[in-house]
Amino acid sequence: MGNGELRNSQLTNDYSRLVAGPLVPRQSRGNEGLHSSLQTFEELIAQIQETRIDIDLVSGELAEELNQVRVDLTRIYSDVTESRLVPFQTFAQRFLPQLNRLTQRLGKSAASRGDLNKLKLPPLKNFTSLG
Repeated sequence: MGNGELRNSQLTNDYSRLVAGPLVPRQSRGNEGLHSSLQTFEELIAQIQETRIDIDLVSGELAEELNQVRVDLTRIYSDVTESRLVPFQTFAQRFLPQLNRLTQRLGKSAASRGDLNKLKLPPLKNFTSLG
């Protein structure tokens, strides 16, 4: 039994004893003030218990919602990561016909695939820390 459950159990027991009957028999008008205070206390305890039930319900719903958000964010992260991992060649090949037409029209030369393979470019470092 957790600490919170133990306190709730003690509170319930105390409340049950109060509901069962007054601690001091009502013998005079002086006890009416005590009875009124106990009645107010009982009402407050009932409100606290209702509020606790509401909080438990809301916290359970919030936990479910947060779990769903976590699942959705994980899926989005995976989708974005996968979409970024498409080889550059896949995109670059789309531009080769346009590049060839442009070089012919302007009378210029463009590097061939063999020339590009000869280029020594430094490897990309810390690429994942950019985004």
